[in-house]
Amino acid sequence: MNPRSLRWVILAIVMFASGVSLGEPPPPSSRPVWEIEILSLDNLTSARVETEQAMTQWPADVKESSPEGLMRSVLKARLSLLLELEDSLKRQKVLKETAPALIAADAEVSGTIVKSRKSQEVKPPDNPTNEAFDALREKLKVASGKLEELKREARERADIMQGLSDRITKTRDRQREAQRNEEKFRNLL
Repeated sequence: MNPRSLRWVILAIVMFASGVSLGEPPPPSSRPVWEIEILSLDNLTSARVETEQAMTQWPADVKESSPEGLMRSVLKARLSLLLELEDSLKRQKVLKETAPALIAADAEVSGTIVKSRKSQEVKPPDNPTNEAFDALREKLKVASGKLEELKREARERADIMQGLSDRITKTRDRQREAQRNEEKFRNLL
């Protein structure tokens, strides 16, 4: 017998005699996730719980190079994949629930766009008259008035925002000054 094989035999005898075991992998679940035809959150949740329970069987402080550490890292990978799959199924469920409403809303918006394009086509009058131009001028005045009102409101809001920005800057400056004064006061004590 060569010395190498003799060492292995002695090591096996010592391990057997001392009761050291490499540990058994956790028993497989009743039905692996990849064999389930229709995935559901319940199936994934039960698989995740089984994996978490299997992880508790292995000590957390083992070396990753040991068989126990390798088994624990495999279980961690399985757990992260199951969590990702659960999250994907939840998103799929939300999309399935909202998809019909989104498709209907998209069709409605498309129809509205087509209608608005058709209604906004400007057709020149066949027989222009002063009365038609007066009505058009009146509509233009109303629209111009609304536009000027909106511009005025935008300017007012911009002024308010600028004022807020100035206030914030002044408040920060006062806060810095107060902190400096507080430090000076503490140094005096």
